[in-house]
Amino acid sequence: MSSPLIVSAVDGCKSGWLIASAEYLPSLQVPKLEVVTDFAGLCASTAAHAITVVDIPIGLPSGNAVRRCDVEAKEILGRVGRNRVFFAPPLETLHAATPRDFQESHRQVRKKGAGLPVWGILGKLRDVHASMTPTLQKRILEYHPELVWFALAGKPLSPKDKEQGRSERFEVLSQFVPDAESWVRESRRSLRGVQLDDILDASIGLELARRIQTNPAGIKRLPTGPPQMDCAGLRMEIWCW
Repeated sequence: MSSPLIVSAVDGCKSGWLIASAEYLPSLQVPKLEVVTDFAGLCASTAAHAITVVDIPIGLPSGNAVRRCDVEAKEILGRVGRNRVFFAPPLETLHAATPRDFQESHRQVRKKGAGLPVWGILGKLRDVHASMTPTLQKRILEYHPELVWFALAGKPLSPKDKEQGRSERFEVLSQFVPDAESWVRESRRSLRGVQLDDILDASIGLELARRIQTNPAGIKRLPTGPPQMDCAGLRMEIWCW
């Protein structure tokens, strides 16, 4: 009997990075959850995993270019969900030390300011930029959980900061995780610096990682044409179904 493969999905959290991992062939166990403080630790913890998907831009554009994968992701989510996808900032903004510095740098390069949430992930973008390589990108891939929720539900879900949105996500997740709501809420109480939404997004990413591993040719990637490449040789692409 062959050994079960392990796949993982990662969401950023206040404490660093939340890693959800699971066996399949199939497995009836709930995912394993682990928090690591930096992206280098994430790479090390998932080194033996077949596929890892991460909810963070991998590959940043230079100058005033925007990532085509971000544009297409917004188009897929439509009017209701398009604001849940942020344009990745230019590489030139990574040095910013304050929100003001970041916005000034962003305006200089892209001729307009960035949405406030983008500043909130700048530290994690620096973390990824310091460790990510084209070789690692063979097994560590970018995803966006809202695209996965959309694909599985067949429609954009309600905002996840509202109880209805969370209930809708629990309903979807219950197809893949035993007693999903109880498990997520119990896990939330035992993990420091992790929000319920972090667990939901990482957990649903596991189904995408499993499908990528078992049938990569059948998985859609954005953009629809050849991906842009950043200055480090990283593909700017989002795996989404």
